[in-house]
Amino acid sequence: MNKLKEFIQLLKRYVLIKELLPYHRKGFNRVFKFVMVRDYKTALLMLNETLKSIIAIKGSVKDGYNYLNTKSISDNKKSDTLFILGSGPSINEITDEEWSYIKKNESWGFNFWFCHDFIPSAYIIQSVYRRSDDKQKAFADSLDQLMTDMLTDKKERYTKVNFFARGDGVNNQKFFNSKIGTFIKNNFRENIFLMPECPISSKNKVNPYLFMQVLNKNGFLTSTKEVLPIPKFGSTIGELIPLALILGFKKIVLCGIDMNDGAHFYDKEINYEKYPMLRTLSELNNNREKHEHMDSSTRLYTVKDIVIEQNRFATENMGAKIYTFKTSSSLYPDISKFEY
Repeated sequence: MNKLKEFIQLLKRYVLIKELLPYHRKGFNRVFKFVMVRDYKTALLMLNETLKSIIAIKGSVKDGYNYLNTKSISDNKKSDTLFILGSGPSINEITDEEWSYIKKNESWGFNFWFCHDFIPSAYIIQSVYRRSDDKQKAFADSLDQLMTDMLTDKKERYTKVNFFARGDGVNNQKFFNSKIGTFIKNNFRENIFLMPECPISSKNKVNPYLFMQVLNKNGFLTSTKEVLPIPKFGSTIGELIPLALILGFKKIVLCGIDMNDGAHFYDKEINYEKYPMLRTLSELNNNREKHEHMDSSTRLYTVKDIVIEQNRFATENMGAKIYTFKTSSSLYPDISKFEY
């Protein structure tokens, strides 16, 4: 009886695919079947969460918000070089001369990048998603307030920055209920672009290189005017690299993607005094001997494994390459150092 119910639900999902992904339906079905025979849990999660994300994005578009039009952004980028700005301590090794060079190209910040003085061309924003039974609600509220306070302090400097909104808050249509979502809506509404996602579990068992190949063959790594779910391999960086490839970047430079331990560029007393919540976060993270994304006991492919396989795919299939900006990153020497 349970198997019959599951089969009926599966058929209903396929109907939804036809309605929600008219331009990518056949391709998504092929991707789904490819993954299903190799890792059915990842396939079902991908199906459910992608449909949820598409429904949320299309609902928000009806409310007057913009979705991430990959064709438009690809056509209007000022360079084929992208710098992705993470939170690792190697950010503090970047010189003024290097920052000047980064400024001439495209750059994306995420997580607590608001704490840094460099203003990127785009910021990948997500809100803390709260469930009704969330036991960590107070902690989530503090994070929400922290993000809002940081952006408030730099409000005037972010007026020309694009905000790519993603994550559970967006996919559950709760992003604009958060303080950071409300602040961005009230101050940067025309700069908000909602990102539909195709989430791939961090416990995925399919080789990321093969996964990227089948996504590419079925149109999911090609810019389009239509709503296109962006493949997300476990973590934020596992989503930003596919997005960068979709947008046609040929040099993708990872700055501060260190993953050596729990340290961050903002682990400084001057930042703690201004934003006390940062001290709490540093105390939680800095006790880790190993970065959470490098823990092979919880996943078959660590984030480093994924980046290496995505780089192999990009080099062999899309004429692009991924670099690390500093050799202190755990990605080096598997990922080459960027030279400019």
